[in-house]
Amino acid sequence: MSRPRVRRAHPRAGTMLPAVDLRLGSRRTPLGWLLGPLLLVVVLIAELTLLRERIGRDVDLLQQAARPAPVSDPSGGVPAPPVPVLAPPATAAIADVDLRAMGRCEPGAPCQVRVLIRPAVAAPMEVRWTFRVLDRCTGAGWDSPGGSARVTAGGTGVAAVSTVVLPSAKALAVVALAGEPGTPVAASAPLRVPNPGTC
Repeated sequence: MSRPRVRRAHPRAGTMLPAVDLRLGSRRTPLGWLLGPLLLVVVLIAELTLLRERIGRDVDLLQQAARPAPVSDPSGGVPAPPVPVLAPPATAAIADVDLRAMGRCEPGAPCQVRVLIRPAVAAPMEVRWTFRVLDRCTGAGWDSPGGSARVTAGGTGVAAVSTVVLPSAKALAVVALAGEPGTPVAASAPLRVPNPGTC
């Protein structure tokens, strides 16, 4: 028996085939809507982190530039050490001791100073003061004579001008010590010659 022929249908010329949309992702899913903002947030966080690190480095550089360099002289000196504390700034009888230079003071020359002693009590009292000269580089010290005066009842204090002979040294300090005879003394702030001074 002969097999029946099967006719295959061929599209006729000019016949339009139905269009098929082959684009992937033509319709956005909820996940697609979230990925965009999420990536933007990640990029912003990375940029802020890098910017913060750069700002931190810039601040460190500015702080280093603002720090004063150690003072030194042409011979390679270093800053003189702090002046040791010889006595408290006040006692039960003395409220304050103030020491100031009356002019320019230099090592190896007389130095004119003014000392002002304020009492802590209203009763009359006698005060005495001396000067201590310190070599800030070696730690050596010398005593220099001062004076004495009587404070009347209700008086505001005693002011006197004295001359302290300074030895030759690279960095000195002068301290006034004042008090009643037989009682603890109070110390002024140090007068540095020169200021700040190097060793």
